[in-house]
Amino acid sequence: MEHSKINIVKDRYKTGIVILNWNGLDDTLECLVSIQNYCKSDDFLVVLVDNNSSESIEPLFNSKWDIPLVVIKNSENKGFAEGNNVGIEAILKYNVDYILLLNNDTLLLDDLLAKMTNIMFKYPNVGIAGAVNYYYSDPGKIWQAGAKVSLQTGKIKLMDINPDLEIMDMDYVPGSSLMFRSSVEAKIGALDANFFAYSEELDFCLRAKKEKFDVVCIPAAKILHKVGKSSPKPAKEYLRLRNKFYLFKRHSKPANFLFISLKETFKAFIKAGIQLFKKGSIIYYSAIYYAIRDYNRKNFEKGEFERFL
Repeated sequence: MEHSKINIVKDRYKTGIVILNWNGLDDTLECLVSIQNYCKSDDFLVVLVDNNSSESIEPLFNSKWDIPLVVIKNSENKGFAEGNNVGIEAILKYNVDYILLLNNDTLLLDDLLAKMTNIMFKYPNVGIAGAVNYYYSDPGKIWQAGAKVSLQTGKIKLMDINPDLEIMDMDYVPGSSLMFRSSVEAKIGALDANFFAYSEELDFCLRAKKEKFDVVCIPAAKILHKVGKSSPKPAKEYLRLRNKFYLFKRHSKPANFLFISLKETFKAFIKAGIQLFKKGSIIYYSAIYYAIRDYNRKNFEKGEFERFL
């Protein structure tokens, strides 16, 4: 891995921000500019991890940055989970109290860090906090803020936001804007690299709750999110199904896991049938086959992800 440091002037910061880039440099630059504009008074550094993009990240170094920035270039695409873990490991060397995982396709609207760290300070039992994600294309509309999860049925119910509340209890907050204490990572570890992408933040939140940390959403903390700029759909469905098996096997009772796995497989076949009808494509059926096969073979992390790109 290659490392570059910009404006790093001390060995301790209060907060670290991890941003993962994979062939999305324009979005990443826009995200960094929003951080630079709104977090001037905060004690923080940013660790930007490039997940072996095929496009050059040289324009990043041609820009003028006033924020403390560490750039790490991975030699391979390590996925969302392990890519973020690389950033988390680097940030922990600066003795931070809090770590914010922030998607590169998000934009800050104000001093998000202050809002989130103030809540963490005020509520010592809050281990994980999330911001409300609004659509970049429709800033008045919420994409996600958090969810309640049934370990009996596998249902993930997105929660409505009450703006009058300071915090709202959740089982899960989206990984696009997820802050956690460094003490949480010390207790439960970082993201599980087996997921590669999808469901890793849900697993992280559930593991934290098992250790009696609270998971909350902060209604006053808002970001814009360019939803939809992720992997192509067959690759997403492959990871989604394989990872749901892995997730609920870990967190649900055996009888509940059997029900959930059958339900998720049925849902995947419905989606595949729709794509066959609309596009005449059978690749979604192939994604289901490899998802089930790879789960049974314990072929995790990247697995057959690139087969469906």
